[in-house]
Amino acid sequence: MHSDLHSAGYFLNPQFQYGVEHGDDVYKETFEGTTRVIMKLERSIDNQIKALNQLTLYREKSESFGTPLAQQSWSKMTPDAWWEVCGTSAPELQRLAIKV
Repeated sequence: MHSDLHSAGYFLNPQFQYGVEHGDDVYKETFEGTTRVIMKLERSIDNQIKALNQLTLYREKSESFGTPLAQQSWSKMTPDAWWEVCGTSAPELQRLAIKV
């Protein structure tokens, strides 16, 4: 990836997260870039920690990310619209994902 912001955009796009198989190197690079973006954009250390923990919910399709609506709509919605509707169980990450 070209920058941390590109990495975060890729990682937080459900079409790439759920619709494409990645190698470990791509996952590691995009995850690390996303982590750095969270640390830069979120001022509160408490919210940084919450957002980092919420990455696991997103990656593992847990809570609002695992609903039938979330899993059937990721390929039919823009990423920001998808996060608005389906990211409700991860409010700190949701806010950052929509920004990115």
